[in-house]
Amino acid sequence: MKGLFLWVLVVVPVIAVAEDQKSIDVCSLLRSGKQYDGKTVVVSGFVRADRHLTGIQGDGCPCVIISYDRESVPHEFTNGIEDKRLKVDSRPFKITVEGKFKRRVKAPLGYVSRIEVDKVVHWEFIGEKASAKKSP
Repeated sequence: MKGLFLWVLVVVPVIAVAEDQKSIDVCSLLRSGKQYDGKTVVVSGFVRADRHLTGIQGDGCPCVIISYDRESVPHEFTNGIEDKRLKVDSRPFKITVEGKFKRRVKAPLGYVSRIEVDKVVHWEFIGEKASAKKSP
């Protein structure tokens, strides 16, 4: 009986944490921003990267800035982001990240939403890469 009690104490919280960490899309996160503010979330969306920002966005919703330590994320993930930033690859780059969400962070031109990435769960380019056309 004592073993069962310990099992319940250990396993049940682990199951509860796993259920809380289901991936949500970035648009749902923004719609319910107050609910998630200051909490760890797992978010999926598409990378937007240019000279001024690196973010994750969904279809028809604003971008959420992502910040991450280049040394602690997979090399292929940072390569994918740089390919988007430099316009080397035009395919959509879908990512799922885990991190702390902050709904209102001071930025140079106002306030932004940000995810401080702790873990990159998944990343992939969607579709086939277009081959370079040869000149005749």
